[in-house]
Amino acid sequence: MPPTRERFPLDLTEMYRRLQPLVYQRVRRQVKDSDEAKDITQEAFIVLLRHLRRLGNNESQALPLLNRIATCKVIDHCRRKKRWSNRLAWGFAADEEQEAAGERETHRVEAARELALLTRGASPKALEAALLRLVEERSLADAGLHLGVSPRTVERLVKNFVGRVHKRSARLT
Repeated sequence: MPPTRERFPLDLTEMYRRLQPLVYQRVRRQVKDSDEAKDITQEAFIVLLRHLRRLGNNESQALPLLNRIATCKVIDHCRRKKRWSNRLAWGFAADEEQEAAGERETHRVEAARELALLTRGASPKALEAALLRLVEERSLADAGLHLGVSPRTVERLVKNFVGRVHKRSARLT
């Protein structure tokens, strides 16, 4: 089903036409590779599509949000690149299929390690509330129903969880 005007109030084609060169140039300066910059820019716009409802008709927030998304994508890209350059330096190069599968698995393992570090000490209920709200994007009422607590309790659990993760993240980096 094609997107309707009600679902996407902003003109996506026009917004892409105007903002893509700005985001691309910024990413290009950071990664110093035009192909990688194109890929990262496309990924940033894909992520932006998920956040369009939050923007509403306020297109002025699109560029800052896109820049933030693109910066996060560049950081992820640099981390992945560094991981692989370290592995290649140690002689762990594999054929293309194994490398692609290994990269996905390495990314998953690294993400799991980072998540374990960031969530250490959090209660299972807080973890589940954060998963329901932040990953599955469920409403407060739905998450509360699933957890057997009030929506206000879900909001408090997620707020405390996010605050703890941000503090721990700042200490670990």
